[in-house]
Amino acid sequence: MTRTYFRLQKRIKEYDLVLAKADEGEALILLSKTDYREKVLDFLRNANATPSKYKFTEYNSSVRAVLDKQSRIFRNNGEFLKQMAVAVPRIFGQIKMQKVGQPIRLVVAYYTHPSFKLPKFLAIWFKEASNFIPKYTVPNSATLVQNLKSRTFPVGSRLISFDAVNMYNNVPVQFTIDIMASHHRNQQIHKDTIDEFKALMMIC
Repeated sequence: MTRTYFRLQKRIKEYDLVLAKADEGEALILLSKTDYREKVLDFLRNANATPSKYKFTEYNSSVRAVLDKQSRIFRNNGEFLKQMAVAVPRIFGQIKMQKVGQPIRLVVAYYTHPSFKLPKFLAIWFKEASNFIPKYTVPNSATLVQNLKSRTFPVGSRLISFDAVNMYNNVPVQFTIDIMASHHRNQQIHKDTIDEFKALMMIC
């Protein structure tokens, strides 16, 4: 097994290849670095992505400084929300084998980001504090089947699904945070707590 691994690794380097994960399933795809790079650049161009620079060390220090303070939201548990081994998140491409032209989907490995644990905590806190229950969410396909079984549809009806393109980078951040804050106001949460929540969200 070890010999096979090293032989494969040698061949990948020798032929200038990339080993990428498929977007669906557990398959791995071998393709040239040139093709891989071009697929990534095509995705970024189509998404109108632009280079951005920020001072990573200073940002890390500012996140840790916030978590060192007493908080209305995380109390004095900021130490548990600190990411110990920080680094600039890396981006990876997953190949969409099921689509024409085999385009790429980019995945950012945020687990090294200084605020990685904070948004996960805030997501849970938001739902608990606001009693937020999404109206139009289906957790899985089994639930969808159960929901549809009790309904009657005309003969010839079809189930249609829509694929959102570049959804996350098209979500208006400030507008979304304001909506979340409005749910808190509806629950009569203290203004200072809401203001802190909004500030923490902007840090993320």
